[in-house]
Amino acid sequence: MTLKPLSRNCVEAWSCAAVLAAVSVLVTVVDPHQPGHYPACPFRVITGWSCPGCGSLRALHDLTSGNFPAALNHNAALVIVLLFAVPLWLRGLRRRDSPRRPVPSGRAALVLVSLLLWTVARNLPSLRALLAAP
Repeated sequence: MTLKPLSRNCVEAWSCAAVLAAVSVLVTVVDPHQPGHYPACPFRVITGWSCPGCGSLRALHDLTSGNFPAALNHNAALVIVLLFAVPLWLRGLRRRDSPRRPVPSGRAALVLVSLLLWTVARNLPSLRALLAAP
């Protein structure tokens, strides 16, 4: 009986899962709600604005602790991205090695525009209370 080698896509998918699991364990053990454990966001230090990732560590900690509403409160974008990432991860496991296709420019532009809109919206004073920017 010979073992079939893992496909490159499968190795990449499991590698991403391992990195996310390691980060999740770290954030669960070292609470980002306590000051001094993690560095400050350079974008926020320089501009005073919350970047698209601000609150992600606290949101991930809340997710791993089972506090979904608090995770949405800290960074709703991260929660939404993780919800979309799971089906993509499963697709990566099933797909066999295939030639790499570049990301269509329309999708890349959509992601960049979404991040830009999220950054602006969470920093507008009128929306700050609704979006609960950190």
